[in-house]
Amino acid sequence: GLGLTLCPKTCGFCSPFVYQHKTVFTKPQVTMLPTMVYQTRYAKDSCHGFAEEYEQQPYNPALVTMPALDGIREGRVLSCVNRGEYAGTEYSHVIDCPAGSPTTVCKDGKLYFSHKHDYHGE
Repeated sequence: GLGLTLCPKTCGFCSPFVYQHKTVFTKPQVTMLPTMVYQTRYAKDSCHGFAEEYEQQPYNPALVTMPALDGIREGRVLSCVNRGEYAGTEYSHVIDCPAGSPTTVCKDGKLYFSHKHDYHGE
């Protein structure tokens, strides 16, 4: 509550935003959409080294003032990959839908993120 009330008066990064014209563009500009982002997807793997130690680290029950920084983990925190093996999946992430999720978003109880796209057959 209070932070949202004071934000426009202190930081200037809250809505409503005000834009000031600072540069004169003397030539035409062209924007090409959609943007294609190149992404290599690797197969999931177990974590090693520091990532493994971090995953195995217990939480501190005495740290009650900052639960977002330290609390009971429900499942894995990190997603580790094998950079020697490509993922052959159609989606980058598939997770279980929470109870009561709309069927327009969840298919067969799963939520699918980031469908694989090919660019010029590659």
